[in-house]
Amino acid sequence: ATTGTKLGGRREGGASWRTLREDVSAGWAVGDELVIAPTGRDRHETETVTVTAVDGAVVSFEPAAAFFHDGAAYEAVPGESGTALDYGAEVGLLTRNVVVQGSEDLDFNEVTRGDEEFGGQIFVHPMRNTTARAQLTFVEVRKMGQAFRLGRYPIHYHMAGDARDSLVRGCSVHHTFNRAVTVHGSHFLNVTDTVAYQVKGHCFFIEDGIEENNLFARNLGVRVVASMSLLNTDQTPAVFWMTNPNNRWIDNAAVASDSFGFWLRPNSHPDGPSATTDVCPIATPLGEFAGNVAHSNGRYGLWIFPQYRPRAEGCGGGQHAAAVFDRFHSYMNAQNGVEATEVGRVLFRDCVVADNGETGLVVTRSLAGTWATGPSAERLVVAARTGAAAVHGLATGSHTGVHLPKSNYFSLNGVTFVGFDAEPAGAACMALCSFCRELQGGYEARVKAVTLVDSANSVVRFRWEHEGVIRDSDGTLTGIFGGTVLAASPLLASPVVGGACSTRDAFSVGQAGMLCGVGVAVRRWALNRHAVGEQHDVLLSHASDARDPAFTSVVPWRAKRLTLGNGYMALLPVGADLELRWDLSAQEQRDQTFYYSETYHMTATDALRIRHAVDHAPDHFHVQSGQNGDGLIRVLNGTVEAAQALPDLATAAHAAGVFFNYTAPKQVIYVHSGRGLAPGVEAQRPLQYTSHACPDAGCPYDGPSFPDFGDNRTEVRGAWSDSALWATGGDGSGEGGAVPAAEQNAMIEAWWHVTLDVSPPCMKRLTIRGTLIIPDTRDFNLCAEHIFLQGGRLLAGDADTPFTHQLSVVLRGDRDSAELPLSNSMNVGAKAIGVFGELALYGAPRVTYWTHLAEPVSAGEQTLRLVEPVDWAVGDRVVVAPTGWDGTAHSEATVSFVSADRRLISLEEPLAHAHHGAPLDDASDAAALGSAFRAEVGVLTRNIRISGNDQNGALSAQNFGGRILVGSYMDPGTGLQFTGRAKLHNVALVNMGQQGYSERLDPRFALAFKDVATTDSEVVGCAFDVAFNSFVGLFTAHEVRVERNVALRSVGSGFIVDGNRNVLTGNLGVAMRLPDDLDRDTFHEVPATFEVLGRDSVLRRNSAAGSVSAGFNTRGEPCAEDDDEDDEGSDGALSGPAEEPLQPVSEREEELLLLLLSNGAKIDQPDRHGDSPLALSAGRWNAILLRRFGAAATPTS
Repeated sequence: ATTGTKLGGRREGGASWRTLREDVSAGWAVGDELVIAPTGRDRHETETVTVTAVDGAVVSFEPAAAFFHDGAAYEAVPGESGTALDYGAEVGLLTRNVVVQGSEDLDFNEVTRGDEEFGGQIFVHPMRNTTARAQLTFVEVRKMGQAFRLGRYPIHYHMAGDARDSLVRGCSVHHTFNRAVTVHGSHFLNVTDTVAYQVKGHCFFIEDGIEENNLFARNLGVRVVASMSLLNTDQTPAVFWMTNPNNRWIDNAAVASDSFGFWLRPNSHPDGPSATTDVCPIATPLGEFAGNVAHSNGRYGLWIFPQYRPRAEGCGGGQHAAAVFDRFHSYMNAQNGVEATEVGRVLFRDCVVADNGETGLVVTRSLAGTWATGPSAERLVVAARTGAAAVHGLATGSHTGVHLPKSNYFSLNGVTFVGFDAEPAGAACMALCSFCRELQGGYEARVKAVTLVDSANSVVRFRWEHEGVIRDSDGTLTGIFGGTVLAASPLLASPVVGGACSTRDAFSVGQAGMLCGVGVAVRRWALNRHAVGEQHDVLLSHASDARDPAFTSVVPWRAKRLTLGNGYMALLPVGADLELRWDLSAQEQRDQTFYYSETYHMTATDALRIRHAVDHAPDHFHVQSGQNGDGLIRVLNGTVEAAQALPDLATAAHAAGVFFNYTAPKQVIYVHSGRGLAPGVEAQRPLQYTSHACPDAGCPYDGPSFPDFGDNRTEVRGAWSDSALWATGGDGSGEGGAVPAAEQNAMIEAWWHVTLDVSPPCMKRLTIRGTLIIPDTRDFNLCAEHIFLQGGRLLAGDADTPFTHQLSVVLRGDRDSAELPLSNSMNVGAKAIGVFGELALYGAPRVTYWTHLAEPVSAGEQTLRLVEPVDWAVGDRVVVAPTGWDGTAHSEATVSFVSADRRLISLEEPLAHAHHGAPLDDASDAAALGSAFRAEVGVLTRNIRISGNDQNGALSAQNFGGRILVGSYMDPGTGLQFTGRAKLHNVALVNMGQQGYSERLDPRFALAFKDVATTDSEVVGCAFDVAFNSFVGLFTAHEVRVERNVALRSVGSGFIVDGNRNVLTGNLGVAMRLPDDLDRDTFHEVPATFEVLGRDSVLRRNSAAGSVSAGFNTRGEPCAEDDDEDDEGSDGALSGPAEEPLQPVSEREEELLLLLLSNGAKIDQPDRHGDSPLALSAGRWNAILLRRFGAAATPTS
């Protein structure tokens, strides 16, 4: 008997009889149940009816059909009968005379109730050295399968091995709870002429991926619905789930699935009970896929996902094997006709995709390395809409015909596009860069034998410049043999190209497209890891165009590029001489000291030049490709080391041609080339650009740059003003052996111990190899372009006796000032203190560094009431944090009065904004909220001050403050390793940080620790008063204590912790902002006042107020690798171990107690409640003493 056929003509809904394609009177009878498939895009228009009469090919039924079901064929190409697509609705016979079903007897067993989805199962499984054979012919299987149970399917061939003696033929499987027919660990099984309807989860199911040589032929699957009771993939089910390609699928129909008609999902190796590494489904050749149909599915007709790269020998590799999907028809699917995600040599031959809701054919990525081994389509017909669309009342057809991949090596050979001109605006035959993020792409696809039917005006849709290239191999697309179509680019509109490219409307669906002649070729180029200008646009122009904006391509920075991650991508003309520059303001560093770039798909005849300006002429450049012949040129003392010529594109090897033009404009020029490649070979060409400035000893080094400590020199002690001291030094100690004068260099020799007794005049560079002590005897000023601690020490005060006078250290310079490079990876930069020894500055401590408002204040007020007494003084500078939605609404002011109880302060300036502050007398609110909704108030004044000056507008126009770098480097002359450490207590860093240097390779923050590993460093009680970059950066710096600092106005993240076991406690960060010229909507990271990237960090009682992005950004801690891990610290990013193992005491309580003691309070003096706030246990006092002074109390103390 016939188990399925198709409708023979069109009938509207409401009809109670239909003519079929064949006489069914021999097998169909009154009372039989039929399923009628939908023919439009709505999968819910599936219907079941009961036969009431049969007369040859005419069948009457009830109830009358509720929906329109088509029965006609439509020409995909009007007037060409050979392109007719059969839209006839499939009609499947569900009734058989042999029935196997799950029980519906509610009294039988509660577990078997139908509403529990617990049906029966046919389980075919050999037992212990036996075989199992099951031949199921014309059997009705209904209400079978058991939800939530693996292996409990209606028909299940389980680990049956060679099943050629078994078969499933002419059956019906419907209303199931867990799939339909499952082939598991079984081979050579035939499943034919079977109808499946209303199935939960994947319908015809190949399980582990080891199953081979099975046949699925002439089967119909209709209405496959999502199941939440089994695998994740069953939530997006397929009518045919195919995990091993070496099977045969012939003349099947997959209709009305919630998601997919056919899903080819080969894993790397089989899983489940069949797991083995000897079989590789992902590389297994395709058995046969021919004559199949998919329509009316919720997503795609055919999905190949995630990867399929067939090889002739499977796991053994061998030649790329063509996997041919032959004569596949996919229409009326809600989204795509076919989507192949990442594929090798997959060929779609003689296929038709039509009337799909979004796209006919999508190829996301080619896994091939050549055009001959990449995916392709031959004799493909893509119709936006056929006559069936109008019959079904569809307003629109496919939006895109073929969506080309985000890779090279996909080709169309013989493709006909139909009807795209008639679609709404934006529809096109082809689009580029499938599933690309914004501004990704840059790849090429090739087409030939293209036919456009009612589509000549809507050929290609572009979304952005550099999106990709379509090469017309035979001229049938463009009229130019070998012509290229790509998004319009100023680089190709330039006079340099000579008019070879012109804008064409047909290729301008969306952004304008260009057609270029055969003489124009472009190659993909990408760049990242650049030293400066992150997230700023790159500007590319022909060198001869003099930076004309009309011929300049603006290439934005973007995160997650397809190659090289965060960076840039563009299509560059072969043979061009291009200038590369960053769109930087005067407030940004302009010189690139390093970057990495690649050109892609270069051939032996491809070459192009790139040049870029160099404001500060380094001493040498290194353009490195990892190949022989890399270019290394040196510039010494303003002259080029060796004679050079501009690299010739016709002869220069990749990265070998390097030229530096020392005269204005200073430029470095190099070549990207495919020279040396074999004919017909395409390859990517990497290039690492680095420029170095040499240390004082020269480049290369001619001798030691640091004295030999083995010379047993006698220590010399003296005062700065002592001329006899300077006379004992070397040539660089003091120019002419005298006390350093203004604008001179000075050096504290390694064997010197110098005490500052005067404020020196402003110097160029102060190098400290010995010891410079600033005594607490008077106020001092220190001024220099560089202060370089090369193994030496700069000291002011100590932990027991802090410095109490005023000390001002001023760093001079601007963006054009000379820098101080130490090695290829360590550059002190300009306007800097370089700490490669010990910097220990202990200013006068404060009792209260920051507190909260006790009462709210309005904008314009000049009085603050605080929650606790403070030790602040008239003239101190304070900041009041924002408390509303506006993160920029902080106020800055100067203290003009402090009340006797030290809780009320007056300000010289009125407050710029209103600030919340819960009143103290509202006990319920105060108890409930604590410090919530009370603005933080911090003091920014310290008696030790390090600041950057405003030389040549360095602050006001360039955002170029001073910096402190604590780092490590090896002196190349002596091999000595210098590692810095810094203990900064109660120091104000004012106008510090240099905008534009935010990479960890060169972090020019107010204070940065870089590559110092575990160091005895501390940043305690300091103030950061306006920074042009981050406040503090810890990069490969561990166990640094950052405590009770007040920081105002950073650019980018405030505190960046990229080391391990660092502790941040009691810090206040206010007003974190982004650079003015960065777009917050495209900023890729989540900058935060506190950004913690390292392991085992402790953050406790810190406050982030007024960040334009995030307050805290932390990474999760990794799981312990083994039970022997002994790293101490918190397992969580926002909490950590107690700092002291004694009785707890709050930091505020500690500060209050010490303040009371300093004002004469007695330990046994009662407070206003009659209790003594100082009557603490010894354990609590020891906790305070340990935290403050590092030692517990002794019996006598």
